[in-house]
Amino acid sequence: MLWFSLYDHKEYKSNDKPFVDMSAYKGINDLQNSWEHIFNEFKNYSHVNTIESHFNSMMVEKPKSWRVRSLRVWGTEMYDVQKHFPETMKLLNAIPNVVSMGFNILEPNSKIKPRN
Repeated sequence: MLWFSLYDHKEYKSNDKPFVDMSAYKGINDLQNSWEHIFNEFKNYSHVNTIESHFNSMMVEKPKSWRVRSLRVWGTEMYDVQKHFPETMKLLNAIPNVVSMGFNILEPNSKIKPRN
């Protein structure tokens, strides 16, 4: 797994793949096939709720260009948010060992800095 360093902003250099093929994981196909329903739940939520900027503005080139709405953070459940996403939570809870989950929005023409 790749991590962002607050102290070293060099480009990531490694032979490791930056992404994992998730298709073999239980529940992933159902999650992918339900994207429209997930999108609609998020759209309905975002019409009446603020999606806050990512807590670490050093990770983006433009401040407030990356917004996050967490559903679970390192095993801590965000029940007040989860109640707005019943189908999404059902799908995510069917995937074993997920410790963090949520929505990320990156504004157009924005960039997340390389993680080391």
